[in-house]
Amino acid sequence: MFRRSHGSLYKALDRGRVNVEGLRELLVDNRDDSWPLVFAVDASTWDRCDAETSPERGYHYSASKHLSGQPIVAGWSYQWITQLGWAPDSWTAPMDAVRITPHEDATTATINQVRRLVGMLPTDGDVPMFVFDAGYDAIALGADLT
Repeated sequence: MFRRSHGSLYKALDRGRVNVEGLRELLVDNRDDSWPLVFAVDASTWDRCDAETSPERGYHYSASKHLSGQPIVAGWSYQWITQLGWAPDSWTAPMDAVRITPHEDATTATINQVRRLVGMLPTDGDVPMFVFDAGYDAIALGADLT
């Protein structure tokens, strides 16, 4: 008989693993080839304001939530790269996501993430274009990614 306990979900999550590199390869290998090599880079914060013991929780920008009147919340920062199409709609195709910890330099993490994706893309002569949201250091990114 299969018995479940209150902590079964947590036990499964604790024992489960995600092959991150395999997932990245799967996303790139199955992207829509009819879409241009145009990618958007943006970060979003998963707020964990009441979770003081969450590992590597930091203070990050949030456009929608504020802490003491400032656009900053305690939580985890995730950075996404999605492929964009030319169609006038809101569809995107996720290509990669990384968590940027408070101990990492966000610009360096962004450069590494973009380089990793470019290295996985087919080399058929097309040059990929990346669009960055406001808040990124355009000079540092331009200097390191050229």
